[in-house]
Amino acid sequence: MTQSSSHSIFQRACAVIPGGVNSPVRACRSVGAEPLFVARGAGGYVYDADGNLIPTLDELATLREVVEAQARENAELRADLRRLRGE
Repeated sequence: MTQSSSHSIFQRACAVIPGGVNSPVRACRSVGAEPLFVARGAGGYVYDADGNLIPTLDELATLREVVEAQARENAELRADLRRLRGE
């Protein structure tokens, strides 16, 4: 799994925000990692800035908004399909 884009984003964030994030919890230092930078969501999945699929969304509770936004989009799409089918 590549993380060059995520690392670059983190370095830029560190230049303007102490620790690169707005919370010590999200800094990930205690687990020896850098924070996750989410680029997009699709269904129950999220993709980081490097295009890596992160399928364990339920473990990343703070990303709930990505799933909720996707669910609304899917619901609107299903409603459009039903209208097109005359249902």
